[in-house]
Amino acid sequence: MYTEWKCVFFCEERKGFFLKISEEITKKFGCEVPVLVKTADAIAKILAVFPFERAKKEESYCMLLATPPKREFIEAIRLQKRL
Repeated sequence: MYTEWKCVFFCEERKGFFLKISEEITKKFGCEVPVLVKTADAIAKILAVFPFERAKKEESYCMLLATPPKREFIEAIRLQKRL
């Protein structure tokens, strides 16, 4: 099952907020996922350095990872792009 989520959370009090979101996802979908909570300023900074032109930005999806991906996953993606 593929679910597309476009959600941005704005919250002054972030302590425990990401845990609550993670718990609700686990309850609803039965899987555990890491959750990142970013401020509006942090998201604006990320988008400011997004390496594509405006039109491409508007039709793109971004993913923020809780931890860096494993090298073998990055290499597998690079190999797929060459095919």
